[in-house]
Amino acid sequence: MLDVFRGKLAQNSDLSDRVELIHGNMANFSIDRKFELIISPFRAFQALIHDRDIENSLCCIREHLSKTGIFIINVFRPYAVLDESWCRKEELDFDVFDEKSKIRLRRFSCRDKIDTVNQIIFPYFVFEVVHPDSKIEHITEHLELKYFYKEQLRAFIENAGLEIVEEYSWYDKSPPDGKEIIFVCKKA
Repeated sequence: MLDVFRGKLAQNSDLSDRVELIHGNMANFSIDRKFELIISPFRAFQALIHDRDIENSLCCIREHLSKTGIFIINVFRPYAVLDESWCRKEELDFDVFDEKSKIRLRRFSCRDKIDTVNQIIFPYFVFEVVHPDSKIEHITEHLELKYFYKEQLRAFIENAGLEIVEEYSWYDKSPPDGKEIIFVCKKA
């Protein structure tokens, strides 16, 4: 992903002068800078599946925020207490055909298994790419994601010395009762 991003930056010298890419571990990092904004959008934070890594990451984030800086975190909100009923067989998510490239892309998702004790889900995605020459390519992406209940995530954030100042369920600032949890935080 970083290589793709570098390629896109190379096409825009205006941006490339202002962006620094750093490959590292979000559970343990130290950069000799403070930031006005740190974000963890969509499912990025859920890749941290161990409590110690979650705690370390939030502490590192706090240490890298400027005095007036904000941290925005987004995770999906479980619709209920998750259990084995979360699991399901492979389903088609979408099927699109690109007229320009003549490529057909289908994505299937499967909720393979769940660890309710450690709150980890194991979904996977299969991308089926049908090329113009009828060659079919399959790409599988397996994930391990921690799921958080709202008050549990709130406790992690507050224990790390951060304060939640705004709360939403989507990026349009929808009220905090939807499918997502978005917390806007600052240093406590």
